[in-house]
Amino acid sequence: MAVISVKGVLMKEDMICGPAGTATLGRIIQQADSNPNISALVLQIDSPGGTVDGTEALANIIRNTQKPVVAYVDGLMASAALWIGSAANEIIASTDTDEIGSVGVIMRFADWQPHWEKKGVKFHTVAASTSPEKSKAFDELREGNYDTYIKEVLDPIDKKFMDVIKERFPNCEDKHLTGKVFFARDIMGVFVNSIGTLGDAVTRAYQLSNPEEENSNHNLKNRRSMKQFAKLNAVLGLDALESVDEAVSMNEEQLELVEESALLQNDQAVADARTEAETQRCCQRFVTANNSLANATAAFCRAE
Repeated sequence: MAVISVKGVLMKEDMICGPAGTATLGRIIQQADSNPNISALVLQIDSPGGTVDGTEALANIIRNTQKPVVAYVDGLMASAALWIGSAANEIIASTDTDEIGSVGVIMRFADWQPHWEKKGVKFHTVAASTSPEKSKAFDELREGNYDTYIKEVLDPIDKKFMDVIKERFPNCEDKHLTGKVFFARDIMGVFVNSIGTLGDAVTRAYQLSNPEEENSNHNLKNRRSMKQFAKLNAVLGLDALESVDEAVSMNEEQLELVEESALLQNDQAVADARTEAETQRCCQRFVTANNSLANATAAFCRAE
């Protein structure tokens, strides 16, 4: 079982000393999907969303995995995070007050040009004679003319987003597609399948990865031994977990052991490699950022 963290603001590329980008998350998911020792995936999601770029690609990777994927909402799954989570086979929220939704597209920007113009800075934009629309959209936005941008950019993206959500969640209604964020308790059966713990999500992912076992002897008390989970059984101090009536259960003590163990990190080799890579990138980008800041400061002082 692989538990993969999807947290923070979602960007396509890795953030400096921050969360992994959607491109990296996609590679991690693909590695887990191709690992013969991993039977299913759980996405532990706590994110307000992020950029459009990279979101659809990651959702498509999740949708095309050979192994089942359960999305576990650990507080917040909004906007781009919902698009990503919608590609999972099931969605489980941690509490009934988890926040889910924000189906929509928005763009914000700050126009600092007037500030610098007051300080005597002149801005010049020169385009080739055959490129009259090179900066037309942003020039119109700066002038407060938003209609064209909304019609030609935001609305098409929003339609694609809504089409994906309506296809994945047939019970959703127009009121769920206005950008509003909902409590999990208010959208049960719409965006959320159930409420439970991370252990429940792991258990459900296992069940989805073993449909033959889940569906066999449906009305019988069929006790099954899950000896193949050697690492889990070792952490719990058991020879094997057992399932009764197609449900795998653990007592409170066992769940605490699972929570406290490194088991839920799962693919330790992938995690270690990712940590090392992120550390190296962080250090390199930190040096680059400091150099850029120093150069920018020097230029600013000269300008002043």
